[in-house]
Amino acid sequence: MPKIIKVGNSAAITLSKSLLEQAGLQVGQEVMVVRDAETNNFIIEPISKKKVPSPHPITPEFLNWLGDFNKRHKKALTELAKK
Repeated sequence: MPKIIKVGNSAAITLSKSLLEQAGLQVGQEVMVVRDAETNNFIIEPISKKKVPSPHPITPEFLNWLGDFNKRHKKALTELAKK
């Protein structure tokens, strides 16, 4: 059964060998994690070196941009959230 563990200042999810095999994933492989807003499920996909269109509307580039935006405007966003 997957479990969330603390790794330094981050968190990681452990996956069994059989689950990795079923998903076609390998230890050390880069993956993209996307949250489905409707179901609140997380989708783990391998990051391919080939340019393959993602079936998900949220790209890794957008997630990186959003993270940078949130860091730059944290104070203003916090104030807006209070209203």
